[in-house]
Amino acid sequence: MNLFPRVSRLIPALKLGNRSAWNELSDESFESLGSKAHNLLRSSSRNDLHSADLVQETLLKAWNRRETFQGDNTIQLAGWLRKILHNTFIDHCRKPKREVQLSNWFGIHDQTETPSACVLAGERERQLLSCLAALDSQHQRILRLRHLDGLKFQEISTVTGLNINTVAGQYRRGLKELKLLLEIRQAFETR
Repeated sequence: MNLFPRVSRLIPALKLGNRSAWNELSDESFESLGSKAHNLLRSSSRNDLHSADLVQETLLKAWNRRETFQGDNTIQLAGWLRKILHNTFIDHCRKPKREVQLSNWFGIHDQTETPSACVLAGERERQLLSCLAALDSQHQRILRLRHLDGLKFQEISTVTGLNINTVAGQYRRGLKELKLLLEIRQAFETR
């Protein structure tokens, strides 16, 4: 990763959390990180992730962890960013593929692939997503991050800025509320 020499002048501002300096670094390093991400993804079986998404997540993690950067030159900064990119890629490889939907988590999809089973499963999935949309926005966000994006509670805590115990509590309440909404909806539809 060959960052331009002017990036070295940004390092003190980056360490202080200067957003303008960070935006400039992101612009300067996006293409190079994207190339590295593309190579990582090409060597793996992950076809559910795009290199730009991996770079974006890397830059977000780097911004959130900027205090941990101890270097003072572009070579050290580039190495630090590459390490975060590599670790982010490893994290994605450990996660189940995104094809596991919330409806699968609720056991809505049957293993049988008959046309009527597919129609029924599609209708139940629509109901689930409708009930999810009816939740309080914070509960909805946490459930989506957990089950659609596959994030762990610690990652959700980082993304939302909430304490991990708050995330866990809101997750439990949101899940309970979602199950209740589904039961109510099913009760009305069977009448």
